[in-house]
Amino acid sequence: MFLFINNILHLQILKEVQYLSNEFPKVVNTKRVGFAPILKHYFDKCSIKQIIDQNAPLDPRRKILTHGEACVAIITGILFQVSQLYKFRKFCDESTVTNTILPGIDSKEFFDDRLGDTLMAIFSRGIGDLELLLTKNIINITFGYSKKYRQDLKQFIWFLSASSDSGFPLFQKPYDGNTADLDTYVDQWENLIELLGQRDFLYIADSKLVSQSNLAYIHDNDGYLIAP
Repeated sequence: MFLFINNILHLQILKEVQYLSNEFPKVVNTKRVGFAPILKHYFDKCSIKQIIDQNAPLDPRRKILTHGEACVAIITGILFQVSQLYKFRKFCDESTVTNTILPGIDSKEFFDDRLGDTLMAIFSRGIGDLELLLTKNIINITFGYSKKYRQDLKQFIWFLSASSDSGFPLFQKPYDGNTADLDTYVDQWENLIELLGQRDFLYIADSKLVSQSNLAYIHDNDGYLIAP
């Protein structure tokens, strides 16, 4: 009896193996995608393409590559150190990055005139307005402590770090509206280290920097600071 059942199971397994072998392709081609899937995840999470397409009108004659898709492509190029628009099509031909992030769009669609047209459309729509719309989708605009004493209004926190020579902006980041100031300084300091590639700069901030945890962290990590 047990021998009979074993034979039946063996035959069933052989059938399934044969079925699966017929289903799988005989040749599998692989391509390097790098961190493109991670980029795609965050592009989708931030809804960059959708928000720009909803707010930047597209010429009806343009059937392929929306402004949102073009913006995602341009940001991708910048992350891969492709800053000239005329070089972007070559970048698409030589890598699988854009095909991973924007599947179904041929590399020939990423020519410089079309990307430039998108930049003009973004400028005409208002960069600040689009930045605010994108920020609202990423952070939590909520009630918090208002320095203007407007407890009836929701808010978000925007921190900007600048250089001492002519106040050149170095790093900016939005935070949820109920974030305490003292919880942001170490994050700003760490981002400046990553940006500058060094930590021997003098970090100057207002009195909210002065907390036991902030001072201890920056001191223990060989940082320098001044605060009132």
